[in-house]
Amino acid sequence: MRPLLLCALLSISFCSAAKTDRTNEPGSPAFLQSACQEYIELYNKKDTEMFGAFLTTSKEESFRAGYCLGAISHFEPDQYCQKGSKYRAAQRISKLDIFDYRSEERFIQDAVCQ
Repeated sequence: MRPLLLCALLSISFCSAAKTDRTNEPGSPAFLQSACQEYIELYNKKDTEMFGAFLTTSKEESFRAGYCLGAISHFEPDQYCQKGSKYRAAQRISKLDIFDYRSEERFIQDAVCQ
């Protein structure tokens, strides 16, 4: 009975691991794009007077917005790019076609160095 239970647990864990979406996790262009969209949404509502606005932002939303800012900040000091607005860079990232890119680095470079 125990070997059967062990086999069942292993097969379930392999099935769930196979279903994870590796294209939308940190380090992928899709994740960066969704993170920058989150940053833009948070930035746009920063001046909105709303009771408890800090309570409506989840940790995940904050993480994604911070990820976008960190990625842009990390790439900006590069010798090939001029320093510009992080908000505008996030807007460009959110509008680029992610299907043209395999790496996040090239994706950021094309958006930030436009």
